Amino acid sequence: MTQIFITGSTGLIGSAILSQLVQRHPDFKIAALVRTPEKASSLKSLYPHVELEPVLGTLHDSTLLEKQAGRADVVINNRLLLPLLICNHPWPEKGSRTRQAKEKGNNNTPRYLRHTSGAFIVHQYGDRSTPAPKVYDDIEDLAEIVSLPDERPHRDVEKIVLSAHKTTAGLIHTAIINPPIVYRSNWSIHTTFPLSLPDLIKRFVAQGHCLKLGQGRASFSYVHHADLATVFMRLLDRALLNPGPSANPEDIDNGYFFVDTGFTELKDYIGAIDAALKSRGLIGAEAKEVSGPEEAERFHPYLCPTLCGHMRVRGSRARRYLGWELREDVGCGAGGGGCVG
Repeated sequence: MTQIFITGSTGLIGSAILSQLVQRHPDFKIAALVRTPEKASSLKSLYPHVELEPVLGTLHDSTLLEKQAGRADVVINNRLLLPLLICNHPWPEKGSRTRQAKEKGNNNTPRYLRHTSGAFIVHQYGDRSTPAPKVYDDIEDLAEIVSLPDERPHRDVEKIVLSAHKTTAGLIHTAIINPPIVYRSNWSIHTTFPLSLPDLIKRFVAQGHCLKLGQGRASFSYVHHADLATVFMRLLDRALLNPGPSANPEDIDNGYFFVDTGFTELKDYIGAIDAALKSRGLIGAEAKEVSGPEEAERFHPYLCPTLCGHMRVRGSRARRYLGWELREDVGCGAGGGGCVG
């Protein structure tokens, strides 16, 4: 029986993946890392007819992580690493996940590591009065992406993941999935208000008006979390249906997968929020101009890094090699939750 070890299974991204996983493969044995007994109970009640074992622990429990990943054929890490929150924990988490996969691969049977990272690695600070200078493509720009400076967000973790294939003589197949802004929160069991949008709205309401940043030409890609989850399913199916060290070369070694269903500019994004809040009588004043990055960061710690630059990506790899296409996109506006990549 195929065994899966999944982290972040009650969050915005992980809950969408888990939902599709149990629907598509109800015969799989799944171990899901959760932090509390309440979350464990929620998972069991939500999926009573599949072999799902909630595993109580945290990303710091290296011994537990090694044990669970050592049993798994596929490790799916849905822990979205937010550099602004310093979520890149010290190396019990980082190193162990690759080490676990390596140990599982020692019996010469291919194993698979699917790691959720974020498109913030290609974030471009720049002039908010002009469109994005570059849209990063995960095929055309791969050479540049894999050689980005080490100080880039997520880069330290991604280098460890990418090295697993080489250091295990091809036994560990890795894929790094880099979503940009992830939106919608209706599938998340406990994460009712994902980072970024809802907190931004609360602050706008508290001060009675929205903010404007220059001409608002800063832009970012986005993806619906169900579409993102589908990429994980396509990768999983391709790996298990075509096992072997060279059966799916598109998702090993430098296997970056950007996932996008559209993009928006800041002026449209904030404009939609402004209109929605005014229509509900939550604010009345016109949006006020922010003087610069320092004021933006004082207002909201993620506003400037997330929205004062460009984060545009194109997911060509999933479309070309996995036959992926979007199904759920309804636009990234003020109606859904959002999480930075």
